[in-house]
Amino acid sequence: MSHMPTTNTPASSSNVPSVSLINSTGGNVLAGSAIYCSSDGAYGFANASAASSASCIGLTMTGSTVGATTLVQAGGVVTLSAASWDAVAGTTGGLIFNHLYFLSLVNGQITDVPPVAVGQFVVFLGIGISTTQLRLIVQPPIGL
Repeated sequence: MSHMPTTNTPASSSNVPSVSLINSTGGNVLAGSAIYCSSDGAYGFANASAASSASCIGLTMTGSTVGATTLVQAGGVVTLSAASWDAVAGTTGGLIFNHLYFLSLVNGQITDVPPVAVGQFVVFLGIGISTTQLRLIVQPPIGL
């Protein structure tokens, strides 16, 4: 994904930090996908398996195809359907209330089980506040 220098506020939230990006990942992006920015300014799917991709900047608010624009939210409450959360978190029925969510070892995915192996990175993303809402509090990666 490449950066478009635009900061937006979703219609459903006020003062929520977000940025519009063009999908240049070579594939489809799902709503709720974790995204990182590389040193050359390109964007891709974040994952906790390598330092180069563990610095998550936020979650996509919509799905997109290659070349389409999507909004990435960097904080606040992210509201998606339970089915959308199921697709990126591997859950059934959406998020679990009061569960902590972390960056997954799988590109763009999130999980409630943090990585534990040496060489992986723990990246806290937020707390489930309902089946459809995540309080997004992205933290820097911690190497194991």
